[in-house]
Amino acid sequence: MENGLLETVIVELPPLLSESDLHCAQQTLQLMTSVAVYQSQVLERTATVCMPSIKILVRSPLMQGKVLL
Repeated sequence: MENGLLETVIVELPPLLSESDLHCAQQTLQLMTSVAVYQSQVLERTATVCMPSIKILVRSPLMQGKVLL
């Protein structure tokens, strides 16, 4: 996949990482994992763009206890 196209996708990920739709957030995290494995050259950009949303999601009361196991 071209880096420009991948950048476009990465910019759209943070709104999907929310507690309002945990299934969508899970799918987004799986996509980010695939990007990290197969397109590691954009890993830094992905982390920079998505990390604030991931931190908010992890602190959510819905993501406590057995959910994290």
